[in-house]
Amino acid sequence: HNLLKNAAESISQHQRRHPLISIALSKEDDKAVLIVSDNGGSLTKSPSNVLSSSKPEGLGLGLLIVKAIAARHGGSFRLDVDDKRATACLTLPIPEDLNEK
Repeated sequence: HNLLKNAAESISQHQRRHPLISIALSKEDDKAVLIVSDNGGSLTKSPSNVLSSSKPEGLGLGLLIVKAIAARHGGSFRLDVDDKRATACLTLPIPEDLNEK
């Protein structure tokens, strides 16, 4: 939810001529991979590589919480940012009983 909300806020806040949110879900071995990207360009990385938000009401904690939840469940979270788009990649293990299906 947080990743989609951030993408929607980003493209509406920056009023891109052609706003775009892409969502992809795939399976890689025994992991589910969710990729959400947008062309809003509202994220920046500080020199210490800590994410911050350009939203006035933003605390800058949302993505750190996503990363902590992913790690707690044996997964990972990565964010790639450039001047045109932000791409969030959330990877979570698929439980054995679901992986067999």
